[in-house]
Amino acid sequence: MHKGFYYNDKRIIKEYVGWNDLREKFKNYFNIQVLKETQKNHDFKELGQWSVLATSFTNKIEDHVVDTYLNLEGLSLLLENNQNFKKISKPNFISLLGRLSLMDFTEHSSFVVIYENSKKEISVIFDRIGFKWKITEIRFPDNFLKEMQN
Repeated sequence: MHKGFYYNDKRIIKEYVGWNDLREKFKNYFNIQVLKETQKNHDFKELGQWSVLATSFTNKIEDHVVDTYLNLEGLSLLLENNQNFKKISKPNFISLLGRLSLMDFTEHSSFVVIYENSKKEISVIFDRIGFKWKITEIRFPDNFLKEMQN
């Protein structure tokens, strides 16, 4: 995957990502994060019944964004235009070992790879689909979305 991201190689990325599963799990993650934030927000609580409508509207926007960008073409476009992705190190054995902090089989057909970056852990879950291993979920730290806004 590192090689696929570094070279923006659609063939490699396509081979290792289960797009449908990944999109569904991203949507669930974002919906839960929005729900957590809205429950804590005093101004949002004052909206009363309108808060349900606002949450539904927000979820629809998030679903659209995930569907638009969390696919092979959308990811490729983000990789082309995002300066942070251009700063990643060239893929080699040493860079792989440097970013890989833990790999653990969770089931007979599933394993997780935990990447540590700036003291933050991101878990990438691979599931066996047929004879191939594909990314089906990415788990972010709880405050990941809030930090992206800053």
